[in-house]
Amino acid sequence: MDAQGRPTDNRGPLHVSDRDYRALVRRLDADGWQMHAHAIGDRAVRTALSAYEAVAHPGHRSRRHTITHLQLVHPDDYRRFARAQVVASMQLQWALPSSFTNDALKPYIGPERYARLYPARSLAKAGAMLAGGSDWPVDPLLPFTQIATAIDRSNPEENQPPLNAREGLTRTQSLAMHTAGAAHQLHDGNSGTVRPGKRADLIVLDRDITKVPVKDIRATKVRYTLISGRVVHDADSRTGRTRAEAAQHIGAQGAGRTSGGSCCQGH
Repeated sequence: MDAQGRPTDNRGPLHVSDRDYRALVRRLDADGWQMHAHAIGDRAVRTALSAYEAVAHPGHRSRRHTITHLQLVHPDDYRRFARAQVVASMQLQWALPSSFTNDALKPYIGPERYARLYPARSLAKAGAMLAGGSDWPVDPLLPFTQIATAIDRSNPEENQPPLNAREGLTRTQSLAMHTAGAAHQLHDGNSGTVRPGKRADLIVLDRDITKVPVKDIRATKVRYTLISGRVVHDADSRTGRTRAEAAQHIGAQGAGRTSGGSCCQGH
């Protein structure tokens, strides 16, 4: 749609055609590569899904081809993720009301598509494997903000209704996508869950994020970090405080950028 809300023929740019991408995926899948496509619009998502379906091996998870961003997905394509065993990698700290989504985006995609932005719950209901990511440094590296926003779809700094609240995840779903889901995407079968025999990559938090109000999850601090069961970060130590300050500085990079910026620009 144009600025006056009139439909246009502009479908947005594809950086690679349907045919060329399918040919590329066939060749690289045969050589053992795992594909990771960046797709923001529903047309690009469909292009990637069609290519992955063409090389899908039902019952085998040797490949975990991934589509990331997924700002818009056509409802007809929700179930295709599970059928083709495609990982849906989402950066749900973007799923909040902002001047960008309200003023710059909504007039161009129209109310029907706007009401489907970041369809996390719909994808999960359709059986898709969700994985959580930050897209840092395009956005700040703030994992607890991601986890909370995936649930409440809200911006505590702005007095606006949640963005498509019906697409919010449960706490369990949000935590799973940012732990087990991410580990699955990375073929890391020894972490992502707390079970006997796994690597014991763990963090100890300053609050129980399964019980505190969702808005309070954003302020969560890590007290201890364990790698293979060994403490490598202690927030009460001098080294821990120094590392926490450095991590806070790194995490803040990307703050203040216009929401909707793309890690794909210039590629």
